Amino acid sequence: MTEVLLQPRVRFSGNAPTLEQLSQLHERAHRGCFIANSVKTPIRVLPRD
Repeated sequence: MTEVLLQPRVRFSGNAPTLEQLSQLHERAHRGCFIANSVKTPIRVLPRD
């Protein structure tokens, strides 16, 4: 494997977070991600269209 690409579908109840808040949430999730911390393969997370 040369890369893992994840495109999760995320839904929010109530008000959606700002782009800055989304960026912070993404960073926190990536730091705590079991998969990202267990493999050497780069993992990219992209939004779905």
